[in-house]
Amino acid sequence: MTRLPESLRVLRRRNFRLLFAGQTISVLGDRMVAVALAFAVLQIGGSPSAIGLVLAAKVLPSAATAPAGGVLADRISRRTVMVGADLVRVASQGTMAVLLISGSAEVWMLALLAGIGGAASGFFGPASIGLLPEVVAPEELQPANALRSSGASAGEILGPLIAGVTVAAAGAGWAIGTDAATFA
Repeated sequence: MTRLPESLRVLRRRNFRLLFAGQTISVLGDRMVAVALAFAVLQIGGSPSAIGLVLAAKVLPSAATAPAGGVLADRISRRTVMVGADLVRVASQGTMAVLLISGSAEVWMLALLAGIGGAASGFFGPASIGLLPEVVAPEELQPANALRSSGASAGEILGPLIAGVTVAAAGAGWAIGTDAATFA
């Protein structure tokens, strides 16, 4: 059996591998949405200012709910908060995808659903940050954080690329549907 380099030994922990894979895939999907959402607004006849409105509707609720998300994650199971937030995001992104694919979407609907997903992200973030020390030993925190950062960086780079290809090949609704699947 090949020995893992010291910096990758944390991958021997099953719970860390699952957390790492899940969060890397989720970041990939999240970064697809910014590109796909802009094209979705244009696809339904929205203006450049409507794109700004929809993107702001996603970001502002996330910032507003993050403090409450941190408090809640400290009081109940972090896993429960994360799973609950992901279920909300599956529903909001999935609904958005269905509306776009069916041709029923309007700008206000995209803004509302983006806001719901953004609010759920505000709960997810603080819970996920605090979960890592529960999954790895203290001496493994540094390599675990480095791997998580590397996975997030890969998602930051590949997400927009995949979104562009998906939007061009199938449409914005399918790219947003892919994001919904990453939360599942």
